[in-house]
Amino acid sequence: MRQLGRGSVALGVGMLLVVAGAWMTTRVGAASLPSTLAPAIPAALLGLMAVVAGWGLGLPRFLGYAAVLGLAGLAVALADARPEVAMFAGGVVIAASGAWRLARFLRLPIEREDD
Repeated sequence: MRQLGRGSVALGVGMLLVVAGAWMTTRVGAASLPSTLAPAIPAALLGLMAVVAGWGLGLPRFLGYAAVLGLAGLAVALADARPEVAMFAGGVVIAASGAWRLARFLRLPIEREDD
């Protein structure tokens, strides 16, 4: 059942990217599309590195980080904003996830051996 959920999320993100790409192509024209997508390149490269890290380490949460970075890059391209906004937004999500994991780890009881 878990595989079905992951596949559904991956399919949904893929469909969102295809629809957003088609919309951008009709909005700005195919000739100016590369210049429109240029602000998304840094976030897309960070997302690609997250995919490679997730595959290499066997940690599926990195695929979620990659999706967040990719969607942030797409949002920056659609909003015609600066590229660092996408990297900052993705970094905030990743830092929040790390803080949540650290807080959960620190709540674990520590067993002591009394001599």
